[in-house]
Amino acid sequence: MKVGFIDHHLHNYHAEVFRRLLVEKIGQGSVELCAAYECAPTSGEDWCATHGVSRAASPEEVVEKSDAILVLAPDNFEAHRPLAQAALASGKPVFVDKVLAETVADSEAMVELAERHGTPIMSSSALRFASELEQLLAGLAGPVESVFSRGFGNWAGYGIHTLAPALRVLGRPVQRVRDTGDAHARLVTLDAGDVRAFIEVRSAENHQEAI
Repeated sequence: MKVGFIDHHLHNYHAEVFRRLLVEKIGQGSVELCAAYECAPTSGEDWCATHGVSRAASPEEVVEKSDAILVLAPDNFEAHRPLAQAALASGKPVFVDKVLAETVADSEAMVELAERHGTPIMSSSALRFASELEQLLAGLAGPVESVFSRGFGNWAGYGIHTLAPALRVLGRPVQRVRDTGDAHARLVTLDAGDVRAFIEVRSAENHQEAI
């Protein structure tokens, strides 16, 4: 299987982790990272040359060469929609690194484009699929009655890592969302009818040590 990367800049943690997982661990021998594009390359080391990946001149070139596409740009959500346009219109499977887009309008437009072209699309924090969650759910004595999920960092960039596991455990559609927190301490309630999830995401100087 040939996989391509479309990114804002390839020198980021997520690009390296996905490359290592796909080529060396999960897909060793069966996955080829065939092309990569970055719209705003950083100075210094040539990521494509270092990893032996063909450098594409455009997102369209990545799409043409690939069987599946990863749109990364994990710290540049505002770029997700323009970077993903060609991939979402291709009909080929597309993974968009969390979060899907910066705004609801962009997210809805991306989903609509994918649906119109029959393109499978997925976006999530990998923590939603953590083996620890599966072990937790398997060990429950009964149905989930409530969920409490706590994490750290700014909500826009890191809240998804706390939200995604909660949604996995909740396991049902959310009917209402209420945020009673502030910019540095989000307190979000997800109302799923008979079950609720309570999400706490805080940013502070000592949050990595305290949580």
